[in-house]
Amino acid sequence: GFDSEMWTLIKPGEKKSEIKGGLQVRRFSNTFSLLMNLFFDKNIKLIHAHLRPFIPSLLSPLSFKKCVLTPHTYELGSNKFVKMVSLFFMKKFDRVIALTPYEKKIYLRNGLKKEKVVLFPHAIDCDFFSRKPKMNSFSIRKKYGIRKNDFLITSVSNFRRFKNLDSMLAAFGVFSKKVKNTKFIVVGINQYKNS
Repeated sequence: GFDSEMWTLIKPGEKKSEIKGGLQVRRFSNTFSLLMNLFFDKNIKLIHAHLRPFIPSLLSPLSFKKCVLTPHTYELGSNKFVKMVSLFFMKKFDRVIALTPYEKKIYLRNGLKKEKVVLFPHAIDCDFFSRKPKMNSFSIRKKYGIRKNDFLITSVSNFRRFKNLDSMLAAFGVFSKKVKNTKFIVVGINQYKNS
């Protein structure tokens, strides 16, 4: 019974307001403008903020409305200061949604109250993941030159700059000199242009 809107920051070439997939999308020029609109709009009864590192999401409790946060990351910050600020604001949310048991454990370990952290796992498309794979393990090993006794490290992700793929590659370079017969397989979409 709620009318929903998506509020975010505007990027060059985007419209300030439009309907996408039946959903009203509003875009603001900066975080302050977005937060002021949240604060003064009396029609807003609930804010569901996504992505902890996104500043407008993290600061949305400043609107003094009911707020829920889905952080989409168990990382609480890139340094101690960011972690401290993140936890300060995360504690202001009415609920914080963890998508994995590990994520929930991280939040509780860092001082979020048990009654505020809700485990709400991602839905799994059982039909998709139940399909017979197109390649068996032998053909995958053959394609990528993986021998039976190789030590295999994999990373599956949408690769973006902040995920430090370059650091993983450098660490693997050091590791592979000490541990022979190793392979590092990177699986995912190249998202480097999206930060």
